[in-house]
Amino acid sequence: MCEVAVDHAGRGVASSDLLQRGQDRTHLEAFILETRPYWRALVCRDCDRDATGPLCRSHLTTTRGVDLGEEVRALRDRIDGIGRHLVRYARSFR
Repeated sequence: MCEVAVDHAGRGVASSDLLQRGQDRTHLEAFILETRPYWRALVCRDCDRDATGPLCRSHLTTTRGVDLGEEVRALRDRIDGIGRHLVRYARSFR
């Protein structure tokens, strides 16, 4: 920290240009749209009526008339799939 003179930087070490770019949502919105096919199937169908994903924790515990066993199985399958994907991803660096 001494080498970059953090104590003399005032409001922090980030330049005003960097802070300004951080407030620009253009890149974040582009990233969201580009990755939408990967996460869209995981959005809770009660949080977003156009979604088809499993219920989120809040809706899972408050929604009546739902087969909880089926919901939990679906969540477990999705989590297992994410786990397999992460293992494959991690192994790709070997």
